[in-house]
Amino acid sequence: MKNMTLYCYLILSSLSIPGQASLVNGDFSNGANGWSVSSFGGGDPANFYSIASNAGDAYLKFDTDLYIQGLQALTFKQTLLISAENALFSADIKVFAPTNDSTGNGGNLFQGDVITFSAQAPAIGSKPFGAVYEISRYFDSATPGGQGIGIITPLSGGFFDFNITADLSAFIGQMTAINLNLLPDDDHKRSSYGIDNVQLSAVPLPAALPLYVMGLALLRFTVKQRV
Repeated sequence: MKNMTLYCYLILSSLSIPGQASLVNGDFSNGANGWSVSSFGGGDPANFYSIASNAGDAYLKFDTDLYIQGLQALTFKQTLLISAENALFSADIKVFAPTNDSTGNGGNLFQGDVITFSAQAPAIGSKPFGAVYEISRYFDSATPGGQGIGIITPLSGGFFDFNITADLSAFIGQMTAINLNLLPDDDHKRSSYGIDNVQLSAVPLPAALPLYVMGLALLRFTVKQRV
């Protein structure tokens, strides 16, 4: 009986325990510190990103540059343990007007330079959140023909054009890589993106409610058994 009471307590209290890990430097105020930067294909990764500023606020800027030297992918990554306290991903996105890149304006919806966001864990695999293309076309879980587990919301009246959120509850208990990716079209034309306010926060209460209900039910059962 004592063990059952302890089990009930752990279920309830685990929902209020501070996160076991946190994403760092999501506002890029410390440059690229805390992020692992890698690339696939040609060129030095440092040629395709910078830490820019908007009215004094730092943000990550991806830029395919005029000559991308065969770059196929640029990735900013952090790996951390996901819990109920940090299972909601969010980030703001800026799409700069293409300097000379009209790729993707044709009939192919999946052409052109693109930034994507994803989570990956060995036991689960990789799950994309969504994608934003250079001409401000985007795909998420709610877009016909799109894919991913995220929701992309257009913004207005500010510097950023979109906000992306994704529920990572499927990754709870897993060491998970959070990836910000630039995938250029390798057409030697230029497009640029801004990313900022990358954060992981607690899952909203409705998503955690079943655990509360189960914990309370077990606790009530234990109390009845004692009476």
